[in-house]
Amino acid sequence: GGEEGVISYEAFADLRRELAERGERFQQFFLPSTFLKFPRDQNGCIAIFPFFTFVVRKVNIRQTRVSLSYYDQLGCGYLREKDMENFIFELIPTLPQLASLHEEFYPFYVFTAVRKFFFFLDPKRTGRVRIRDLLSSPIIIELYELRQEAPLASSEAESNWFSMQSALKVYGAYLELDADQNGMLSKNELQQYGTGMLTEVFIDRVFEEYQTYRDAETGER
Repeated sequence: GGEEGVISYEAFADLRRELAERGERFQQFFLPSTFLKFPRDQNGCIAIFPFFTFVVRKVNIRQTRVSLSYYDQLGCGYLREKDMENFIFELIPTLPQLASLHEEFYPFYVFTAVRKFFFFLDPKRTGRVRIRDLLSSPIIIELYELRQEAPLASSEAESNWFSMQSALKVYGAYLELDADQNGMLSKNELQQYGTGMLTEVFIDRVFEEYQTYRDAETGER
């Protein structure tokens, strides 16, 4: 080891034997094949920090799999939209970055968070996402960035879809577009987004893909 922050295979194996006395759950991280995954220096040592990061990531994935499986009410290896909504809703109070999010804002936050997962991971609009796909997606990593205690830098918060700043920005844009304040956006209202940057073809496609409702007075969708 020493100041260089590296570990030899001999020390790696010693550590494996030492941890084996505390239980088998540690042994999976100290296999010879795991050691060989990392670049070695001229003395055959690997850097400790990348190995530590690897272990933390593996543990986090396992914990996340357990958490997501809890919401898999059908036990089929996937989450439906309402399952995902329950997961996000109950996750909010555990995320330090969302500590100041008011509870009355939770429903909108859950909606915007779930939509991102389904937009990218359910392209065929089946209404469900496989847990395996969730675990391998960078989206879940983006969400879990909110677990850190220290406040996100403003640039990080702006680029993270799940940050409170991003959610409030989306909510503000939505309220601005909802001219008649009926809680839904018509085609005409959506055309105002970004000073008319969305084409009619795109908007028509959006209204084909997603469930729409007719206005009781005008009959407009």
